[in-house]
Amino acid sequence: MKASHHGSTNANSEELVNKLCPQTVWINPWRSEQPGIPCMRRFVAANSDVSFFTTGIVESSKAPLAEVENNFKSWSGHIVMRVFPDGKYYVYVLDDSDESYTVKSIHGPYISE
Repeated sequence: MKASHHGSTNANSEELVNKLCPQTVWINPWRSEQPGIPCMRRFVAANSDVSFFTTGIVESSKAPLAEVENNFKSWSGHIVMRVFPDGKYYVYVLDDSDESYTVKSIHGPYISE
């Protein structure tokens, strides 16, 4: 799932998150308040094993997220999802600090439901 509105505090309602119960959540933050801890708590409450991937989080935003930091698989980078015909998918995190886009990490397999 791609988090709505950069994972802001008032985005991604409890009803939506519980219905989707995502395994992976991509977050594109661009402000120090994003993602908001209330939003991240909703994701973790729906699925304690949820994996968060962010494209670039402001350093000052990490401390408030300490209670869910184990769910963060990436704090920055270019995120690529590769889905196979059987529904299995992997999440690749690429280093976006230069144009080489070196693979920093690979996560999965996850099973699409």
